[in-house]
This record gives sequence, C-alpha cells and structure tokens, in this order.
Amino acid sequence: MRNRLPLLIVAIGILAVAPSTVFAQNCPPGTVVSPGMLEVNDTAALEGDCGLEVIMNGASTKRFVQDDTPDAEHVYRVSFLIHPNDIDFDLTGTAIQAQHNILDATASTPNGNNIGVRLTFQHKKSASRYQVKAKAGVYIAGNPSKVTRKTSPAVMQLVADPAAMHLVELEWQAASADGVRDGLLRVRVDGGAWSSNTLDNFDFGIDTVKFGAVNGIDTGTTGSYFLDDFQSFRTLTTP
Repeated sequence: MRNRLPLLIVAIGILAVAPSTVFAQNCPPGTVVSPGMLEVNDTAALEGDCGLEVIMNGASTKRFVQDDTPDAEHVYRVSFLIHPNDIDFDLTGTAIQAQHNILDATASTPNGNNIGVRLTFQHKKSASRYQVKAKAGVYIAGNPSKVTRKTSPAVMQLVADPAAMHLVELEWQAASADGVRDGLLRVRVDGGAWSSNTLDNFDFGIDTVKFGAVNGIDTGTTGSYFLDDFQSFRTLTTP
C-alpha cells in the first residue's frame, strides 16, 4: 500500500484527512484486523509493501474495515486495486451467480441509514470472468415521503483477466435539486470506458464507508482475494 494517509480501521486505526481526500490506506504489515478473515500482509501487496487479504471460510460472516470520516458528502470518488487470487464463489447446484458486496457507502441524510452507493463483486456461472456491479440509492417515484429504499439500475464492468490485478474506479454524485435526475453513478475497470447511470438522489450525503466482504455474502465462498491502494476523494475525475 502506498504511504499516503492513514486509514481509519475499525478498532486499530488512526485518522487524517486532506482537503480533497477522504482517506487512503496505510496499514503496517502483519496487522491482523480479524483473525482468519482480514489480514494485512505482504502476500496481498498489490502496490508497495502490504495489502489487505479478505479470507473467505464458507461462512456468511461480514469482514470489513470502516471509514467514518465522510461528512454528508455529496460527491464521492473511490479507487482501489483488487486481485481475485484464489477466491472460489460457490456455483454448485442451481445457483446462476454468487457474489457479495465489497463496498457500501451509506447516507444518513436525507432520512436515516440509506445506501448511497454499493459495489458488488460477483461471478456468474455462464462466464469465466468476474464482474463488479454498482448500484445507488434513489427516491421512489411518486412517494411524497421520499422514502429511499429503491436502488437505481446497476452499472457493470467485466474484470477482463480473472488471474490478474485490476484497478476499480467508482464515482457518485448527488443530484443538484429535488426532482432533477442529474445525480451520477459510474464505474470502470483498468481505465477503460465508464459504465454510467443518472440518479434522482438530491440531498443524499455519504457518511460511512465499509470496505471488504461487507454483506450479501453467499455461504460456501472460500479462498481469498486481495485489496490495496484504497483512496477516496471529494472530487470527480472530470466535472
């Protein structure tokens, strides 16, 4: 991991924030975040001396690090490196795909704990490649209370080589006004073309970000994958 800014890790981390940077990882190698589930080591290093190994043991137990430094952010951009290593999603039986969420950015505004943006790592039985899929919270059309329990259509990108390291970039922005569908969700892999969608998500503000095997974990998933060089920002790559 690059020595940029310290990462707030649940139970062990410290915190520092630059004007446009929410946080970046800088974890000492040998750190055991959660024994047998999350470990910082040189084996998982994709950039620099160490990386985060997410170890799957067939259970649906959540395992992640968390950042609480975002403060009702209306723009959120994140980039990180991922290597599938020997992750083995359980595709036996009638399952057509297996997956779990590797990033959840939640918004306490406008009304409670809502999904601002979510990134899912998945493997479909019909494909030999992995996918990353992004969804975002939006208002429910015609609902006067603006209860935000609906997600936008997903945007997807294929991970071209399942045995290699890949750069994942995700950008999210709240809409400019109530009822205006100019919010943004887009994702790309390895600097390729963006897959994007517009959102009706005025006044959403991201407060908490979880990174790792966050939720939606299919039982039977084994092996591990590597995450590294996580960085998040309050600006988009292009306006």
